[in-house]
Amino acid sequence: MKVGILTLHNTTNYGATLQAYALWHYLNGLGINVEVIDYRPRKVIEAYRRHLFELKRRKPILRNAILWTKMKWFVNKHLKLSSRTVYDQEIMKQFIDDYDVVICGSDEIWNIYSPIIGFDSAFFLDFIDKTKTKKSSYAASFGFTSSLKQDDIQSISKFLPEFSYISVRDSNSKKIVSEIYDGPISKVLDPTFLIQEHYHSLIKPINLTRRYILIYSNRLNNHHSKMISYLAKKLDLYVISVGVSRFKIANKTIIDADPIEWLNLFKNADFIFTEFYHGTIFSIIFKKQFWVLPHKDKQTKINDLLIDLKLEKRILNIENLVPQESAEELESLLEQVNYSLVFPNLNQRLEQSTQFLSNVLQ
Repeated sequence: MKVGILTLHNTTNYGATLQAYALWHYLNGLGINVEVIDYRPRKVIEAYRRHLFELKRRKPILRNAILWTKMKWFVNKHLKLSSRTVYDQEIMKQFIDDYDVVICGSDEIWNIYSPIIGFDSAFFLDFIDKTKTKKSSYAASFGFTSSLKQDDIQSISKFLPEFSYISVRDSNSKKIVSEIYDGPISKVLDPTFLIQEHYHSLIKPINLTRRYILIYSNRLNNHHSKMISYLAKKLDLYVISVGVSRFKIANKTIIDADPIEWLNLFKNADFIFTEFYHGTIFSIIFKKQFWVLPHKDKQTKINDLLIDLKLEKRILNIENLVPQESAEELESLLEQVNYSLVFPNLNQRLEQSTQFLSNVLQ
């Protein structure tokens, strides 16, 4: 059996890169001949180039180039890509019959109103002949999209019935699919959860002279900044920021970490503050004390995950964003995540997710 994965993998986004790696690594570990179809939509390439250019005032262009090079290095070294790089789905039709199964997902490949990807019918596998190749989705997501226009519903309703199996990673996406498709729909974990133990062997030990708080976010308001500064001062912690943005409260900003270095920063942090979905996931995987900074475009998927794992209290609401210099307030900021309660539920969902993939591969 030969399996192809169609997802967003050629990016400077850590979550997108690591979800692609995780699904490939999991299937490869089952002894399956699997590769990531090296589809690079021109719109996505241009969006990420534009993103780097617009950020030049916040970080040096040289650092942008280094980050892009490191991300490409990781993908080329740690994933098996198809022998052909394709920029147009029409060309994919010429060699797609090589696969017995094609799985689209994870990530927001179905977020058709996203300025990065838009409506790309390739991610609904419209170029595949279902009589020759089995179609499936794994943990696909519509992201922040809550409803579809009628024309888009009509288009998508033509694609989904040709899938042998459909799974999404959040309740919002499941609701959207259920409104236009009457077949079975599974809700599964993001693929980064599939290989939790593997990350410890992937990352390398590093020498750390200071315990630290890690910030993985594009923005901090004054409340966030005051809170993190207060916590750092009280516990004598260094503050490290990883990602595209620079913050005055950070003692160190790392803007060109490769995915392995990024994982290392999460694994070794004392506290993590993040607005991102995969920042939340890896905080959980490494059993860290973390807080989620609310952001409207990301809350749909993050809230869904945290509610499922009974961790919704880790979202920083406005009433607990401004710390008071008191022992009681510090105690609330130091509230521990009880992972002994989290992982039984997580492991049950993990079993359901791996069973879904087992069904796809039968």
